[in-house]
Amino acid sequence: MGACRRRNLPGRRRHLVFGIEVSVEALLSPTHLLLAAGFLLMLSGPVRAALARTRRLPRRSWRDLAPALWSMTLGYSVLTFFTSYAHPFVDSYAATAFRVGDAFSAARASAGSLPDPLLLQALGVAGILLQTGLLTAVIVAILRTWRPPFGAIALLLGADVALLSVLHDQYRLIPTAVVAGLFADVVARWSWRRGEATTLRLVSAAAAARCTSSTS
Repeated sequence: MGACRRRNLPGRRRHLVFGIEVSVEALLSPTHLLLAAGFLLMLSGPVRAALARTRRLPRRSWRDLAPALWSMTLGYSVLTFFTSYAHPFVDSYAATAFRVGDAFSAARASAGSLPDPLLLQALGVAGILLQTGLLTAVIVAILRTWRPPFGAIALLLGADVALLSVLHDQYRLIPTAVVAGLFADVVARWSWRRGEATTLRLVSAAAAARCTSSTS
């Protein structure tokens, strides 16, 4: 709460002097980044409480971990929202159609009348790599801390994409995210018998590959 209050006054002053940010500028504004940090600190409360009760214990149920899993899901959504300018579920740039021999499209792109398709594809690939890193980090944090109940990763992906989909009306991708999460949950259930290291590798790879393959 303190971070949210502290950013309010300098944010108003900066708006009076420089104007109000739009688009990516708003996400990268120092006061808005401070606001995001405040949100993450507030959302970490249930996670810290769950760590005090259940860390390194056997498999936990939804009743034990639901507040912590929702907290991590919302925290992950804060991160993906503030990096939504490079997210394949917001803008599927990597799927931009381009034929190397299409001289007309290339000429129009070089003239500035439309974006360069190759540049859009490069931006899309960069977004996939960035979001795969964030997703893998959150999944590894969950699996190294608990043995979550079935459906935890489906909640993480499905809720996040449902929130992101309203930005550019990408509602068609919500089922894909849920299926990707369920697939990762199945892999996690199957791989726990083979050790924690194997589970971390397989589940992270399965979630990232299945989730991003539909947008590339």
